[in-house]
Amino acid sequence: MSRILAATVLLLALPACMTPNPADEADRLSALVAQLEACTDAACRSDAEGELLELAQAAAAAAGRARNEQRRIGHLRVAGLAAWQSGEAGEALAARVNENALTRCRTLDELARDGVPVGAPDDCAVLETLPTLVAHASALRQIATLATAAPGAREKFAFETLVADYPSQTFLLLGDLEPRLLAYEGLSPATARWLVATRRSAFCDYRRIRDVTAAWPGDALLAREVEREFRRAAGATGKGFDGCDAVVPIGLPPSG
Repeated sequence: MSRILAATVLLLALPACMTPNPADEADRLSALVAQLEACTDAACRSDAEGELLELAQAAAAAAGRARNEQRRIGHLRVAGLAAWQSGEAGEALAARVNENALTRCRTLDELARDGVPVGAPDDCAVLETLPTLVAHASALRQIATLATAAPGAREKFAFETLVADYPSQTFLLLGDLEPRLLAYEGLSPATARWLVATRRSAFCDYRRIRDVTAAWPGDALLAREVEREFRRAAGATGKGFDGCDAVVPIGLPPSG
């Protein structure tokens, strides 16, 4: 049994009276994501995603047992990020974590502005991005599938929907959220930079749509529709795709 798997099993076995520390969960999350990123085959990815989902479930359960709001938010951060990284199986849990965190985070931010230090702005800002992170990951999986599919009527409809919906569900939504997230009282510069970089990376990943059009040659109408949406997206952000080759993929936010 790998050290990472053994540690995860230990985490899951802890009784309620021994709720793990969010920082320890965050360390385990980083190790599992590194393991996932190192995978070179589907079986390895499936195993890593399974462990991430187990961590997400354990962290969500720990959040339910926490008696301190700052600690609860810390557990929710790990649960949400682990669910996001676990793939399609974690999407529903990520949505529940986001919903659970929103009201709590807005309340904590109001307290911070009234002079009550709560120490959760970074976690809360990250938690608010979960829907966009999940939508982005889902879109990339769909792009990879469509790029190797025969261009039938169903596939073309799915592709056209993806082309139209991707901006509003990812980088445009992040752009709408960004002013409020950057205004969280006490937000660290590192998390602020991650928020801005994540929006830019999501925008640049829109180029991957072309992976599909390249695999479906000869459809001039579809190609024109894609180019029109690209121009619309670039205009909405005020920036084109220049410099996107140097943009790094979306990764875990910095530790608090």
